[in-house]
Amino acid sequence: MDHDRIYSMLGQEENINKAYIYALYDRLNVDYFCNFFEIEFYQKKKEELISEIKDIINNPEQFETKKNFSYYLPKTTVCLRRAVYLNFRDLVIRYLLISVILEILD
Repeated sequence: MDHDRIYSMLGQEENINKAYIYALYDRLNVDYFCNFFEIEFYQKKKEELISEIKDIINNPEQFETKKNFSYYLPKTTVCLRRAVYLNFRDLVIRYLLISVILEILD
């Protein structure tokens, strides 16, 4: 796999914006827990978030995850399900990596 191509695709603003939209949709429509204050904060600070993600891509060795937490969904008859709530910035990075890898594999 061409690592330079992957890094250049990760740094493209179009891909970061796409990942931002995926993360926003996921937070609003899929997650069982939603912090609307966090979403409002990152909507106002979108440009700063994109800049921070670009810095992380340029210096991946300095990346540290922010505080995340786990919680349990209501118990069903089948199992007790544990979920992890990622910080919004980390969720955007996750979707960025996934979308770029899927685009390359496609």
